[in-house]
Amino acid sequence: HSPFDEAKQARAAVLCSLLGRALEPCRAHLVQSDSAPTQPQHPLVRDVTKLLVRDPTLSGESLAKQLNMSAGQLARTFRRCTDTSIVEHRNELRLARFLGRVDTQAGNLLEAALEAGFGSYAQFHRVFRARFGQPPREYLLEHRANESDNQT
Repeated sequence: HSPFDEAKQARAAVLCSLLGRALEPCRAHLVQSDSAPTQPQHPLVRDVTKLLVRDPTLSGESLAKQLNMSAGQLARTFRRCTDTSIVEHRNELRLARFLGRVDTQAGNLLEAALEAGFGSYAQFHRVFRARFGQPPREYLLEHRANESDNQT
């Protein structure tokens, strides 16, 4: 029953917007909505997503080999079906996995990034900054500040 705080609401809205944008590219591949009719998803996209969810370190070559096709054919078909590259899709899945794994209290970013499938912290940092427009530590500090503001 605390008074309405517009600043907290604005920060929460920004956080939700960022998380929504981060998770949107992989949502259609992982969750089917019962409320809206879903467009038929190409089996190749489903197969690539399943393989990457199981092992986010797979390369395009490895994916192609497991799917019995050439890497070029896989890349072209995937882009045609999703309007994104396999690398971009893999990075979105890795970022979603990172956000799910990072400890929201103290967080070992290196450990969470490696568990999410990134090969190094430098690679993770570059991808994260390109996607969210700020370094991961800064993003998480803002996220934690918003969480603590919402709890008070």
